[in-house]
Amino acid sequence: MRSQEEEMRQNMEELSTTQEEMRRNGYEMESRMRAIDQSGVASIEFELNGIIISANESFCKLMAYNIEEIKGKHHSIFVSKTQKESSEYQQFWKNLSNGIAQPGEFERINKKGEPVYIHGCYSIVKNPDGSPNKVLKIATDLTSSKLQLVKLQEQEEEMRQNMEELNATQEEVQKILTEVQNKEAFMSNLIDSTNDSITAVDKNYIVIMANEQTKANYKAVGVDFGPGFNILNIFNDAQKETYKKYYDRALSGEMFSITEEYNLMGQINHFAITYAPIKNGSNEVTAAVVFAKDITETIKAKNEVELLLHDAQSKTEELRAQEEELRQNMEELSATQEETTRIMKKLEEKEAYMENFLNATDDGIASVDTTLNFVTLNSKMIDFFGKLGRKIH
Repeated sequence: MRSQEEEMRQNMEELSTTQEEMRRNGYEMESRMRAIDQSGVASIEFELNGIIISANESFCKLMAYNIEEIKGKHHSIFVSKTQKESSEYQQFWKNLSNGIAQPGEFERINKKGEPVYIHGCYSIVKNPDGSPNKVLKIATDLTSSKLQLVKLQEQEEEMRQNMEELNATQEEVQKILTEVQNKEAFMSNLIDSTNDSITAVDKNYIVIMANEQTKANYKAVGVDFGPGFNILNIFNDAQKETYKKYYDRALSGEMFSITEEYNLMGQINHFAITYAPIKNGSNEVTAAVVFAKDITETIKAKNEVELLLHDAQSKTEELRAQEEELRQNMEELSATQEETTRIMKKLEEKEAYMENFLNATDDGIASVDTTLNFVTLNSKMIDFFGKLGRKIH
């Protein structure tokens, strides 16, 4: 009996010690949980099937719920419908129910439907025998930094796209610039390849472009001509007003041509000059261009042709006088056949001479009567019309 009492006493002491240990452990656990709650760290407890048991104030505030709204609900209220129905989510809770902790970074949805990013661990709370009892999640809020990171990534992506667009734009601008430079070089070579003088001036009569032929012409008379030069300064006081009017007409939008005569280094030169306006994309006149073609040789040839024609007309009149004289002589000497034959031969010789004379020149010569029918044509003129596909006799 005493032995049994002693055994019972020892058991009671052990039970008392165990209860004291349990109270101490419980107190420590409660102290830890209070410390977690006071630290601002979010915590929530679940059944192994995902049903919410409890949550601290920090978690409720983070997810914009109060405890009454979530207690007894499934964890899936914190995820999207797509995630809830996914095989990954099903496996997530299967692992927890099997006692496998799930640490990491997670995206959840709060009561307002806004994304919440948290970092933590779904830990397993075990029974004394080591079997899973419930799930405890302790997490920190990453939403602010995550959203800033997402915003930064979006800004980086926008910047990358802007850089790509900028690079593409720069490439296009460079391509256009190269095309413009090539066109400018082509146009510059084109206007420099002609023997005609080409000059452009702005509305203040300042030269903005002159081809090489123009510069060479003025250089030959001691004028350093080029962009920046006032075009009116090349004229004397008597000429200046006349030429200013020419430029004003072109700057007003008129295109016209004149023929001018210049004494260049003691030699008379003739120029056909065209004044024309230069307009911008809005059809506004911004400048005037002057094309000057040296037609001195053409004028000389024209004068020579006119002289030849005058000589030819004089000879024709002489022939007509001779024909009249011959007619009179024929009337007077109708009985003399020999004299008639001699005169006809002389006439034929004169006509051959006239034809040979007209054909001796390299210029085309023709004359017409009052009805615009050809009277005379030399071989050059006949060849000229032949090349045009016209047979002239």
